[in-house]
Amino acid sequence: MLFSQLEMPSQARCQFRPIFTPSTVYMKIFVSGRIIDCAFTLTFDDKYDQLLKAVKDATNTGIKEAGIDVRLCDIGEAIQEVMESYEVELDGKTYQGILLLN
Repeated sequence: MLFSQLEMPSQARCQFRPIFTPSTVYMKIFVSGRIIDCAFTLTFDDKYDQLLKAVKDATNTGIKEAGIDVRLCDIGEAIQEVMESYEVELDGKTYQGILLLN
């Protein structure tokens, strides 16, 4: 069955990207008034492996730092330090890991 033939809710949107760009899959389910969510990133090109490793290492550092009586700014500083310690080379250019602020 083609995607154009699928019946989709009016709020749903599909975006198609080239297969070699990193893509994040986010799922959210409501069960009996509770929210269950999950997100993960897929890439089919080895050049993004160092970037995914940096993000995974920063996430694991944040989990290790979390605990009772730990300030969020301390956890954020630890994550930032790990993320900025990585460098990623994409298409011949080297990028230092930086955090984006919302």
